[in-house]
Amino acid sequence: MTRLGQMLFDDGMEKGMEKGIQIFIQDNYEEGITRERIIDKLIRHFDLTREKAENYYDRFTSRDVVSPK
Repeated sequence: MTRLGQMLFDDGMEKGMEKGIQIFIQDNYEEGITRERIIDKLIRHFDLTREKAENYYDRFTSRDVVSPK
C-alpha cells in the first residue's frame, strides 16, 4: 500500500472508531447509565485512557449532540 493509501485508510479507521464511540455513549446516556459507568465501559471496551474517555463523554453528551429523554 502506498503511503497516501495508508494515510487514507488510517483516517477512515479513526473516523469509524470515533463514530462507534459516539453511538455507544449516546445509547448508554439515553438509557440513563451514569457518567462514571459509561466512562469505565469506554476504557474497557475501546482501550481508552480515562482522560480520552472523559473527553469523548463530554463531547458526545453536549446539548448540541444529544439530548436526554
